[in-house]
Amino acid sequence: MNKCTNAYVVEKMMYGLYNTAGRRTTYSFAIAIMDTITRTLEPRYDFLKYLMFKIQSDSNDVIKIDPNINFADPAKVGKAIETIVNIVCMDLHEKAGLYFINELKKNTDQDVIESLNNFGVDLELLKIQQHYIYRQSKRIETINKENLKEPYDNKHEKKSFLNYTWEDVSNCEYDSTNKTCILYDKEGNVLDNLDLNYIVKNYIKSLSEEDNFEVSIDKKIGDKEKYMNV
Repeated sequence: MNKCTNAYVVEKMMYGLYNTAGRRTTYSFAIAIMDTITRTLEPRYDFLKYLMFKIQSDSNDVIKIDPNINFADPAKVGKAIETIVNIVCMDLHEKAGLYFINELKKNTDQDVIESLNNFGVDLELLKIQQHYIYRQSKRIETINKENLKEPYDNKHEKKSFLNYTWEDVSNCEYDSTNKTCILYDKEGNVLDNLDLNYIVKNYIKSLSEEDNFEVSIDKKIGDKEKYMNV
């Protein structure tokens, strides 16, 4: 496959994302959430219909790319990649998300990482944004801690809200029709039943004011400088 094509870059980036997110959550959940994100974004980026995922597959061949994606505008393809990566990062509401981009780069072919700038994707900017988000969340936790009368236990707080962490999740079952995902613990007990459509739509909404995904290069550079100086 030509390494300059949309198909090559998208396929390799999706496998890198799948392996990175799968290690931090579960591989079955990673492919389910990636499929939901892609299908949700498809009305905006119609070329995503050429990106397909094999849900509930035991093989490593879980991502399929139709060569017709090569006719899409590379800048729009890059924006779709960036959005998918951002949403997956947002699902990691802990320190793991802080180093997600670094691990993603290690799990993705180096030639793809080097060619991302041609698609308008700046992984360094995404990493800076994730660091900024993490630091802001820690500031909020500090404020909450100071306002609490009882001692603040951050780990207990996160677990008590959902009653589980990703360390408790052993397997998940994906319903492609209803876009729901049932999480199970090591004993086979149900931990949660996630409405992935609802989760993804909220993430997409929070990614951009007024649902505007088109960000100029000048604004990207300005954002990068802003986050670096925070």
